[in-house]
Amino acid sequence: MRQLIAKGIVASVLFVSPATTLFPQSSDSTTSNDEVVKLEAFVVQAGFAGSLAAATEMKHRQDVITEVIAAEDIGKLPDVSIADSLTRLPGVTTQRTNGRSQQISIRGLNGDFSTGLFNGREQVTTNMNRSVEFDQYPADLLSSVVLYKTAKPSLTSQGLAGTVDLQTVHPLDKNGRVVAVSGYYEWNALGALTPGADSTGNRFNLSYIDQFNNNTFGLALGYSHSSMPFAGEQFQAWGYPTDNNNLVLGGMKPYVRNSTLDRDSWLGVFEFKPNENIHSIVDIYYSAFSEDQLLRGMEVPLYWSGAQLQPGYTVTDGLATQSTFKNVQPIVRNDTFARKDKLVSLGWNLVMGAKSAWPVTFDAGYSRVNRNDKNLDLWAGIS
Repeated sequence: MRQLIAKGIVASVLFVSPATTLFPQSSDSTTSNDEVVKLEAFVVQAGFAGSLAAATEMKHRQDVITEVIAAEDIGKLPDVSIADSLTRLPGVTTQRTNGRSQQISIRGLNGDFSTGLFNGREQVTTNMNRSVEFDQYPADLLSSVVLYKTAKPSLTSQGLAGTVDLQTVHPLDKNGRVVAVSGYYEWNALGALTPGADSTGNRFNLSYIDQFNNNTFGLALGYSHSSMPFAGEQFQAWGYPTDNNNLVLGGMKPYVRNSTLDRDSWLGVFEFKPNENIHSIVDIYYSAFSEDQLLRGMEVPLYWSGAQLQPGYTVTDGLATQSTFKNVQPIVRNDTFARKDKLVSLGWNLVMGAKSAWPVTFDAGYSRVNRNDKNLDLWAGIS
């Protein structure tokens, strides 16, 4: 019997030689020439199977209920943001804003009941309330994510529903220099629904990891850029009053929307470990996010206005499906929304005397968010 081990994933492969009988006829069929089978171990260190094995191993080491995401390698998580990656975990759903994953719900509780950490330190949010907007964190700059579904005393901040800890790479954990580059070209199927809007976009990332001074100092630098186009068509009915016991349209708001999301993120991790008793890690994260949205359409008051419904309209199952109104006075709307966010996160972890009887741990963090929203509505109608 040969055992295949891949960091927590175990599979068994049976090899049978021609001289070996797999199912002996009787107990005395064994001979003195029985072969000695040796056990060999194989460890998968890279690839998608390696990422699954690493996540399984990390989850196995936890002493509370957790879910874990481990990157196949730095820059290998394929999602635009870590919010998309989190939605693949059991018990986690996402709230989408204009087509993109943004906030998450853990076991049915919305983002107000969860907490976001960056390397174990609580982060401020770009949202207007407690809910963390995880689309501010690109997936390709993170090494792993641990979702704590139960409380853990060692966590400085915890949410009632759960705690999401975003973790960066440790440069000294790598065996050598690592350079990762990837790029994507994107477009939306609806195209430019509003004049002046972009229907195409792109995203790319660059990561660099290296070690110096006999593996006592490690450096990790990363940059991620994304420019994503979104488009949508919407129709809103004001309600359905009755006319001669038939439902008719009270009014409507048809709109088209184009928006572009731009995000530029930088990450720096500096690790210093001259000996077993001193270990220092400094991490710096900065993200600049902007959203430009164009919404154009009309507000058309019909039955609930001075417009007159003309007789002879078509009714199907009690609903007027084709009708004519006179004296309709629509309102043309051009709405512009612009949002700009800047997020800064700094952290320093220092462990002294890790092998001694009295180890000392110092950990400090700082995070700040600036957000600026602008709404401009332009209305035009007839009198």
